[in-house]
Amino acid sequence: MSGIDDVKRGFADWCAVAAERTAEAAKVTSRRYDKFAIGREIERRCAELGAIVYQGLTTGRVDVLADPRVAELVAAVGELERERALKEEEIAGIRQEYAGRRQPGDLWAAAEDGPPAQATEPGTAAPEPAGGDTGDRRPDISD
Repeated sequence: MSGIDDVKRGFADWCAVAAERTAEAAKVTSRRYDKFAIGREIERRCAELGAIVYQGLTTGRVDVLADPRVAELVAAVGELERERALKEEEIAGIRQEYAGRRQPGDLWAAAEDGPPAQATEPGTAAPEPAGGDTGDRRPDISD
C-alpha cells in the first residue's frame, strides 16, 4: 500500500501548491484590477483638466491656470497617482510574500523549475518540446 500512499501524499502536496498559486493569483489580480480602475480615473481627471484648459485658451482667458477647478484636478490626479503606486507596492509585497514561502527542494521550487530534464545520450541534444511549447501551463500574472 505504500505506492498508493505515496500517490495520495503527492497529490495532496500538489493540491496545496495549486491552492497557494491560486490564492496568489487572486490577490495579485484583484490589486491589478484596482490599479487599472485608478488609471482610468486618472485618465478621466486629466481629460477634464484638458477640457478646462482648452476651453479657457479658446475663449481667450489668460488666467485659466488660476481657476480653482484646475488646482482641484491637479491635486486629485496627484493623489490617484500615489494610490496607484501603493497598489503596485502591494502587488510586489504579495509576490515577495509567496516567493518567500518557496523553499529549495520543495514542491514550490520544483514547480518553478518546470518539467525535469530528460536524459540523453552523451553528445546529443535534449529533445525540444513539440511546437516550441515549454510545457509551462501556469498563467502569467506579471504586469
